[in-house]
Amino acid sequence: YGLSYYMKDPSGKTVVTMRRSQSTDTKLKLYWKMKHLDPRCRDGPDDDIPNSCGVSINENSGMYAACKFKETIGEQKFVGKDNAWLDSFYVTDKYGESKGISKVNVGLNLFENMGCVVVYYNYDG
Repeated sequence: YGLSYYMKDPSGKTVVTMRRSQSTDTKLKLYWKMKHLDPRCRDGPDDDIPNSCGVSINENSGMYAACKFKETIGEQKFVGKDNAWLDSFYVTDKYGESKGISKVNVGLNLFENMGCVVVYYNYDG
């Protein structure tokens, strides 16, 4: 894993990478260290709630305002009929902090995800 992009906000940081030797590789690896997440995710997601405690890359329809208005965050990005993001989630400590890694094959390479936003869903999805 050598090619990456990095996002930082007041709540923490996220790095998305792919293998350097495979510029068309669709297996992404997300690393994160975040604060202010939902402490109800301490025991992981609720399997009956889609996106519960989920981590995904979503379309950005609001450019720089995407993180300010929920309406500007688009759909999860993936190719095919199976949404690989449904298996990507975080677990917090009792303070709502999380540090983790998720490997996801969404059918899109790193460059096809540039300009998108990483979304951390709460327990209710």
